[in-house]
Amino acid sequence: MALCVIANPDGSLVSSPVSVNDCSGYVLVDSNEYLLMLQTYAITPLEIAQSFTWGFGTYISFWFMGYAIKNARKTIKQV
Repeated sequence: MALCVIANPDGSLVSSPVSVNDCSGYVLVDSNEYLLMLQTYAITPLEIAQSFTWGFGTYISFWFMGYAIKNARKTIKQV
């Protein structure tokens, strides 16, 4: 359960009766909610590998298309 707290000038935290949606201080969450938030936005090694493979593959594909077009233009000029 989330709890709204406000920091005092001396650095201590005091619970506030304000709802979490209207909280102007800090929102404290318990460990289960924190783990749930981390799992929701976690990036797995598989996702990193897929992103790298897609990006690098796209780069190599465009490079190869440019290379093929350059060779085709060179061949056409020689004819």
